[in-house]
Amino acid sequence: MTNVNTTQDTPTDHGGHGPKPKPTTIHVNEQPVHMPDDHAMGLAIKQQAIDAGVKIEIDFVLVEELKDGRTKNIGNDDEIKLKDSSRFLANDGDDNS
Repeated sequence: MTNVNTTQDTPTDHGGHGPKPKPTTIHVNEQPVHMPDDHAMGLAIKQQAIDAGVKIEIDFVLVEELKDGRTKNIGNDDEIKLKDSSRFLANDGDDNS
């Protein structure tokens, strides 16, 4: 009988739990934001955007621009799959502009 170690066959993070993070570049308010993984919560997207110099605040409303022209509100606790083509708008939610 042969012992096969399969843990070396798949790249993992955090001590061998789960797949290795896939860095992704998204756009928030037309500015590139480098994300450390291709899955993120809404709050993490806003924090990364702020860290990247996007002029937004953590309490801003985050909206994903979908390919068909629609938009989708992303809450702080919503986890989404990111792609390099992912685009978001963040604003203070004040429609009186």
